[in-house]
Amino acid sequence: MGGYSSEYRISINSGNVVYKNLDRSVYEPYRVHIMQNEWFVVADDDTPYPINKSDFTVKIKDKKNSVRLCF
Repeated sequence: MGGYSSEYRISINSGNVVYKNLDRSVYEPYRVHIMQNEWFVVADDDTPYPINKSDFTVKIKDKKNSVRLCF
């Protein structure tokens, strides 16, 4: 979600629609914001967690998560 263009806000809005409609019994989704200077996961309480770009992991509440699938 996001990106480097002037339309990053549209991308975030579209990503939020997808995120809200994913089947939670099948997926454990995360909202990933990709900005020019940083990449981070946004939790449901809007807390940002930085993504380690070297291995595409993110530490949320002491649990290291890795990206397995991106949409």
